[in-house]
This record gives sequence, C-alpha cells and structure tokens, in this order.
Amino acid sequence: MKSSIDRESKDILIVKKKVSQSLSAAIANFCFPQHRVSWSNCVWNKFLSPSMSFFSWRLLHGFQPTDDILKLKGLRGPSRCGFCKSHEEIIKHLFFQCSTVKKVWNCLIPKLKLETVQLSWNDFSLSWKDWQDQDLPPIPYITAWFIWMAKNKIKYEDIWVAAATIATNCISYLQKLYCHGKLPDILHSTSHSIPRKIKFALIHWDPPPKGGIKVNTDGSFSNPYAGIGGVFRNNNGKCLLYFHSPVIAKDPLEAETVAIYWAMFMAQKCGFTSLILESDSRVLIDIIEGRLPTPWYLLQ
Repeated sequence: MKSSIDRESKDILIVKKKVSQSLSAAIANFCFPQHRVSWSNCVWNKFLSPSMSFFSWRLLHGFQPTDDILKLKGLRGPSRCGFCKSHEEIIKHLFFQCSTVKKVWNCLIPKLKLETVQLSWNDFSLSWKDWQDQDLPPIPYITAWFIWMAKNKIKYEDIWVAAATIATNCISYLQKLYCHGKLPDILHSTSHSIPRKIKFALIHWDPPPKGGIKVNTDGSFSNPYAGIGGVFRNNNGKCLLYFHSPVIAKDPLEAETVAIYWAMFMAQKCGFTSLILESDSRVLIDIIEGRLPTPWYLLQ
C-alpha cells in the first residue's frame, strides 16, 4: 500500500514525550489509548503475587476452570464439590455457598480488625466494591486463592484440607504482608506471634541413648533481626558439632523452623542416623507432629 506525503505542509508535534516514559511508550499510548477500569486495583496491586493476580482476573471475568466453565467449553464429565461432596462444582457454590467455605470465612472474619457489617462477599463482579471502599480489595481474592489451592489438593492429590487450615494459610499470608510493610495492621494478635502468658521453667538436658546423638536448636527474633543456632551432643554430653548464623525471618516461629531445617540438613550431610531433635518451640513441635495446621508461609 502506498501513502502520499504532503511536502508543502509544516511538521507538527503529535506526541510529547514525558520524562517518566520512553518515546516508544509515548507513541504506543497515543496510538492505542488505554482506559483504566474501576476494578484494576483489586487485581493488580502490591498485595497479590502475579499468579494470584491472574487467578483474580479470571475469577472476575468468569474464566476460572471450575466444572461448570469446563462444560461450557465442551469438557463434560461428572462434577462434585470436593469439600462438601454433595453439590456440583460451580463458581458460586465453590467460593460462596459451600458449607466448608462458609467455615473458612467464619474463622477468618473474627481475626480482622474491620467493620465487616457493611462488607459483602457473594458475587465476584459486585462484592469487590465494598472491600475497595475499605481500601482492602484483595482480601477476598487472597481467601479465594487458598480455597482454590485446597480444592486442587483434594481433587488431584486426594489430600483433605480442613477449613481451619485454609483460614490459617490466609491469616499467615496477611501476616507476611504486614511484616513486609505492604499491609496495615488489620489482624488481631494470634498465639503464633504473642504468647498469652510468660512462664519460666528449669529444663534439664537428658542425654540420648548410647550410640545416639541429640541436637538442640533455637531461633531468636527481634524485628528486623533474627538468628539461629544448634548443638549436637552424644550420650556422654560431648559436643560433636554446633552452628549459629543470622537469618532472614519475619517472626519467631519462622526462625525456629529455619533452625530445625539446618539441623536436619547438617545431620544428613554428616551421616547422623540415630538422631533426637529438641526444640523449645511448643507451637512448632505441635505443627510438626500434626496437632496444629501448618501456616502457609512455613511451607514455602
């Protein structure tokens, strides 16, 4: 295709480059103007990871591949909610109406320092406005993300995830956002971060059985600093190995977890097979032994 150029006319300024953008970006914005939508801050923000943002965008537009959406695309098959086992898997049921999902919200809402009377959560295309008025639009999508992850674990790995575990993962994620300075203090204090009552007790060290090795670990945290340490001893109390190091952690529980991780790593490298591990974190021991759900951020 040929185009004619009027050589008699004067040149005029079409695009004025801004300091904050390149010339290419300025030309692109002029040729293809983009209109900002009202829901963009709910999906693309500092609270959500890229995968969470894409998940939220698909939810908002009805593209998330639940069984009802897959049927519309021609992928028909048996459908059942992985949580309640009594209803077909459709978006509205999975995220709003299921009895397990309601339990998740009942566990989560009391942990928030928010006036939730005016907040609704029954439709993705409408409810985000109420949360946006509170300047916290991503919270429902964070919750929906962990519900979706739990659903996939049940459906594809046959591993049951309780409502309390899903709520704990949501709260742990919000705690991490607060520790990174991305989220205001909207959470009530939890037992993971602040002890209810300080108790002191004299602890006697018991040696391991003959031929065995015991490692004692500890983690310390004083925002923004954290450190770990551990010592390996035989049945005679002789120190075989010790370690200590500053680490990056956002709460005492994470510091204790990192200490145990490195103790187990060193024991494996040194070939310690008969090993007893001791930690002074009762919460962490309960998590390891399955008496408490594992916070999401400790699984990363």
